[in-house]
Amino acid sequence: MKQYVIDSLNIKDISSIKEVLVNRFGTPLMGEIFSAELDYDVLNEEQKNHKECAPHYITLLLGETSLTAEILVRSPKTMRCSCMGYADEQQVLWIINLVEDILMEANVGI
Repeated sequence: MKQYVIDSLNIKDISSIKEVLVNRFGTPLMGEIFSAELDYDVLNEEQKNHKECAPHYITLLLGETSLTAEILVRSPKTMRCSCMGYADEQQVLWIINLVEDILMEANVGI
């Protein structure tokens, strides 16, 4: 699995990040797993055309000392579709910027 990982976080950082994640994305899917819907403007053409698979999202996992963003675009409505798969270059940049925004909002300096 391709991932973007911020590690070596302390308990205070994790608590602050969790607060931001809950405020932005609501209740976790399960445990400490959150879903972040991709902005429409970063969807590729196939994803934009697959309205029946929308919304396309990535997952964020808050660990004991880390925040992990999967670089995999998913659909909540199907397990397999050609519109799902690893993020393209524009989407990867969007994911990195999302994580950086979360860290900034949580006042976590890396």
